[in-house]
Amino acid sequence: MNTRIIRRATLVVAIALLFVSSFAAATKVSAARDLSSAAAQATPTVDENTIKWVALGPDESYAILIGKNGYSAYNVPTKLTAALKKLNADEEEIKSVALAADGGWVVFYGGNGAMWGGIPQELADEITKLNDDNSELSHVAFTSDGGWIVTFDKNGYSASGLPKGAITNLKDANTKKRTITQVAFTESGDWVIVYDSSTTSGFYYTDTIPSAALDFLTQYNDEGQVIYSVAFGAEDAWVLVTDKRVEWSDNVSTKLDAKLRALTAG
Repeated sequence: MNTRIIRRATLVVAIALLFVSSFAAATKVSAARDLSSAAAQATPTVDENTIKWVALGPDESYAILIGKNGYSAYNVPTKLTAALKKLNADEEEIKSVALAADGGWVVFYGGNGAMWGGIPQELADEITKLNDDNSELSHVAFTSDGGWIVTFDKNGYSASGLPKGAITNLKDANTKKRTITQVAFTESGDWVIVYDSSTTSGFYYTDTIPSAALDFLTQYNDEGQVIYSVAFGAEDAWVLVTDKRVEWSDNVSTKLDAKLRALTAG
C-alpha cells in the first residue's frame, strides 16, 4: 500500500468547481432541511477535549479526532496511525480523516496538507492538483462501492462514482454558495450533505438513512447546534457529532461504544 504526503502550502482562498463525470445508475430520493437565521452562526471554540470528527471503516475500525490534533483510532492501517501520531507530535491541526471500505484512507491537516494511502489514483491526482492550486482542503468521503468526493474551499468539490442525486444536491449547494462541511454515505448508497452559509445551515439527505440519525440531525439543526460530523458504518451504525452533543446508534462496535462513552463522560 503506497502512502503519499503533501506538505501544507500557503492558503489562497479560491472558489472553484471540478467535476469527474462518473455517476452511479441508481437514483435516490433526497430532500433538504434548512434552518433560517438572521446572521451566521458563530464558530464554536474547539478545546482539547472536544470531539470534532468521527470516521467509521471496515472491520469495526474507527478514527476519532479530538481538539486541535488529538485522536483515537482502532484497527486502522498502520500507516494511518503513524500519520496521525506524526501530526500530533508536530502540533499540526488535524482537520478530517476518511476511511474507505477497501482499507484506503485520507487525512487533511493545516490549510491544505494531505496524507493518504491505498486510494484510487484518480483521487490522489485530484488532491495533488488541489494542493498545487493552494486550495483549502476540507475532507474526503467514500461510498461503499468505490466512489469518492473531495471538498475544498467554501463550496468546491470533485467527485467520481457518486449517486446522481447526491451530485444534484452538491450542485445546488455550490450554486447557492453554501459551505459544504461534510458528506457522508451509508453502505446502501444513501447520503447526508451538511452545509452552512451566512443565512442558513442545514443538510441534504435521503429519507432512507437510519431514522434515529435523521431525527437527531433534524432536532439539533433546528436547535441551532453546529453539526461537526456524521458517520455511517456497517449495518446502519452511525455517529453524529455537534458542538454540544455526541449521539451514536446501539449497533456501533463494543470498542467504539466504550470509547465514545469514555470521551463524553462528565
